[in-house]
Amino acid sequence: MPGDTDEATAKAFIFDLDGTLVTFPIQWDRLRADLRKATETDSEFKPLIHDIEAVIAKNPRNREIAFGILDKYEIQALDKVVLHDNVPALLVLLAGRARLSLVTLQGRKVCESLLRKFGLETMFHSSFFREDSLDRVTQLRMANESLGTQVSETVFVGDRFDDYKAAMNLGMRFVMIGDRKEVGADFVRFNSISDYYELQRKT
Repeated sequence: MPGDTDEATAKAFIFDLDGTLVTFPIQWDRLRADLRKATETDSEFKPLIHDIEAVIAKNPRNREIAFGILDKYEIQALDKVVLHDNVPALLVLLAGRARLSLVTLQGRKVCESLLRKFGLETMFHSSFFREDSLDRVTQLRMANESLGTQVSETVFVGDRFDDYKAAMNLGMRFVMIGDRKEVGADFVRFNSISDYYELQRKT
């Protein structure tokens, strides 16, 4: 049931970005094709980040190449990024009683532009991007340390099963946003960030 993670006792919240707070309309097929050509590999880049890590491991120069391609497509999509309903209201509400951080596998440049675009640049105590780490567990650890709270006092809000697994790796409470149907996962699920806001508003 909503509320089982006892977010009212949380001293910190860490948010994922794409899929949780916003939607990036990326041309994924073209992006993957450009990655294959530029890195001279036959990788499918599915899952994207896992395969990017693999090509970087084979040739460290691929990091700059891959990140450059990702930056290009994200910047192209910036004007079409959709902010989910009630995100500003939720962040303002939570910032009044807890510290907030952002973790994302998007790039620093586009994310800073996006936060300014939606007036969210002052909402987060800290932000961590793919330039900081491609590993979600590492990102969460960095974010939690920056917030100065215990892991048990922190809630991670994300939209993917990999987000859940990363939170569980650290012993961090987790809230799933979206209609994922993974069986047996012991997370609290909300259909949208707006639904999560409605719960927090009543807490």
